[in-house]
Order: sequence, then structure tokens, then C-alpha cells
Amino acid sequence: MSRNVLDELVRMTVFKLLKRWRIATDKVGRGFGQPGWSDEQIRRALIGTGKTFHTRDDDYYKPAHRHSTYSLVFYDVRDDEIAYYIRRLLRHSGLLGPAAQPDRFRHLRLGRYRQRPLRGAAEL
Repeated sequence: MSRNVLDELVRMTVFKLLKRWRIATDKVGRGFGQPGWSDEQIRRALIGTGKTFHTRDDDYYKPAHRHSTYSLVFYDVRDDEIAYYIRRLLRHSGLLGPAAQPDRFRHLRLGRYRQRPLRGAAEL
């Protein structure tokens, strides 16, 4: 069992790529929990584990999913970018893992700035 858990919605290609990079990772339904678990079941299973849960599901960005006994990282990136962001995050010493201070952070949102068209831009 690893300290990193991927949401079930994260593609299998991402899971395999992280394994190929030798990043110890489990996935909901593959090494952690059961396939088809609800968000609440996943949250309850994470409590007290000290694991880091990586997801693209924006439901997890809600404060109700935060807890002091696990880390939650919400990635606001394209599907094909998440593996690279996970690797970059895990390479930062002191952010996650045994070197992290207990309450340094528990909920993190990573992503790229997405430009949105200005309202009324179509009229210009």
C-alpha cells in the first residue's frame, strides 16, 4: 500500500505512467477500497491514513471533504496533464510525505490559469 491514492475517475494510463516513474500509487478499486465507491465512502476510508488523495473531481474541492488526517489535492488540469502535475508535486520536498509538517496544508488546488472569454466579447 502506498501513501498516494488516485481517484477512480483518473484514467488507467495515468496510473500506469506513475508506476513506470516508480511513484508508489494506489487507485480506488486497485489497491485502495472497492470499485464504484461513493465520494463519502472514499473520504471515510481516507480518515486516519495519512495518505494523499489525488483527484480531478471538483466535488472534492468542497470544505466538507477536508480532514486533518489526510491530504487532498484537487487538480484543475486537463486529463492528459495530471500525471506530470502529480510528479512535480511529489518532488517538492517538505510538501507531502514524512517530511511534511503535520498541519502545513491539507487541501491544495493545483491547476493552470484558464482564460475565459470576456462577457460580451462576441459582440465586439
